[in-house]
Amino acid sequence: MTEADMESDEELFTAWRRGEGDKLESLVRRFEEPLFRFLLRRCGDPARAEDLFQETWMSIMKGRDTYDPTRSFKAWLYGIAIHATRKVWRQKAPALIDPAGLSRSHGGDSPTRTLERRETAAAVRRILAALPEVQRDVFFLYEYEGLTYPEIAAALNRPLGTVKSQMFYAVRRVKSALEELWEELR
Repeated sequence: MTEADMESDEELFTAWRRGEGDKLESLVRRFEEPLFRFLLRRCGDPARAEDLFQETWMSIMKGRDTYDPTRSFKAWLYGIAIHATRKVWRQKAPALIDPAGLSRSHGGDSPTRTLERRETAAAVRRILAALPEVQRDVFFLYEYEGLTYPEIAAALNRPLGTVKSQMFYAVRRVKSALEELWEELR
């Protein structure tokens, strides 16, 4: 384990702002996989996700003086990433990349079962894409990125109560849409 592995995100970023260039590299490596996965889910295109990844880190570097080290770096990072991906969503709701992991073949699945999984994954993608923007953002950050409600509130610059209510409504919409889907399939 390296020294950078033991430092918090906030400590690494603060050290980078003081001129320790390798600290930013440590942060990028730390968030490389989860941030890219998040961006890929949001835009549906690996090349576009890579562009958004670069855009997010460029924004981090340009906005380094706006970061408050007493707040969660992770929340700030995902807030910037959300902002970058909103442009993509507004232009055209993407075909989300398999958010539930439902379209992968599972071992000895029959062709019929594989098709059912793919259809279910497509339905989940449509349901998530149909959520209002803030509900979708909250849902993604909580369910797929594991951010806490306070981190989501910081990332989206919204009151904690608003984040909780948006999650409640998002879950209710997703549940209702899935129930309708299951009824149709019966």
